[in-house]
Amino acid sequence: MNGDWRCVFACASMALALLFTTSHVIAAPANPQVLHAFCHPSRQCTDAQDAFGFGAQDVIAGPDGAYYGTTYYSNTIRDENGNLDGGGSVYRADPLTGIVSVLYQFPEGYYPAYWLKAGPDGYLYGGYRHAIHANAEWLSEGFFRLSLEGEFTIIRDETAFTGFACNAPVRDSLGNLIGITPNIVYKVTLGGDFKVLHKLAAGQYFGCPNYEPALAADGNLYGVFVGSTGGNTSGAIYRITPDDAFTILHDFDAATEGVPSTPLTLGPEGALYGVSLPYDAAKYTMYRMSLDGQFTNLGAFGPEKFSIAQKLTLMPDGYFYGSGRSYGRRDDDILFRLSPAAEYTQLYVNPGVASNSSISMMIRGFDNALYGSSFYDGKYGGGVLFRFVPPAVQ
Repeated sequence: MNGDWRCVFACASMALALLFTTSHVIAAPANPQVLHAFCHPSRQCTDAQDAFGFGAQDVIAGPDGAYYGTTYYSNTIRDENGNLDGGGSVYRADPLTGIVSVLYQFPEGYYPAYWLKAGPDGYLYGGYRHAIHANAEWLSEGFFRLSLEGEFTIIRDETAFTGFACNAPVRDSLGNLIGITPNIVYKVTLGGDFKVLHKLAAGQYFGCPNYEPALAADGNLYGVFVGSTGGNTSGAIYRITPDDAFTILHDFDAATEGVPSTPLTLGPEGALYGVSLPYDAAKYTMYRMSLDGQFTNLGAFGPEKFSIAQKLTLMPDGYFYGSGRSYGRRDDDILFRLSPAAEYTQLYVNPGVASNSSISMMIRGFDNALYGSSFYDGKYGGGVLFRFVPPAVQ
């Protein structure tokens, strides 16, 4: 597997050399390309595979040019009843060497949140949940800091289940984490100081997961929540300024605009784009929100019997990329592309990552490819880390 990844870099230069010296053709790596397959304990895993755990979650581009992600479950830690009990890992994937290694393994009863964030101080930040054993109520959840050498520090621990680990936060212009629980917007400093910025009204709530805010070029944070804000509404777009002022910019009309379904993504011109699902509609709708508050419905897109699982990712070609799942007679994982005018292109179905696998949000890599993961399946059943090169726009 790691050798396959090294070929992403080595094969490219080798193919160029051979192009001018011989008629031989070297096949390009698979697209998507599996860079690492995690092993489910139901398989015959090696000790090295067991160290990673399984259930691959979101991937980030780290401050050192490597990629980092988490697995949710341990392969080896079990509670008194024999259930797998926390102990997932933070792993590091080096694109230069192809080596994927464990940076930190969580102890018994601790489950890492699906998200990681790279801090301006060169550390990784993340969330976790803690329980006595696998089937017990959550005891606490909180935030941690992890050095690139594997030094782990809890910076804040809440002794009640409040929902911090549910949605990924975003960093504001000062490096603070701004995030949401089911009903509040909060701020956590690098040192762990906590502040409630806004509490939603009754009937308003943030979904779980995938409702993280977005930091725009004007220094403000923007996000969406669902629920009635009065009248025939189903959610709203809000703004948070650097002085923590909270303002609702747009109320979704339940009949025509539906329910906001994904976080906001910054577009090529700096505006905000998102996806909603109108009531009783067969297809999703894409919308655009300018920073001065102008809302535009861009129209329906995609196939019917289709669900979008993750936030859209803007790439250098000016298009948005995402993952979703068809449903009905069979469930297929799908990678797709959207133009800023809501023109939909299906790029891949069941991309060697496996069906019914819950593909993560994809990120733009250092090489301008897309990187992501799947929670289950793959060669060893425990999810995979993969790389996808977007085809040229026709």
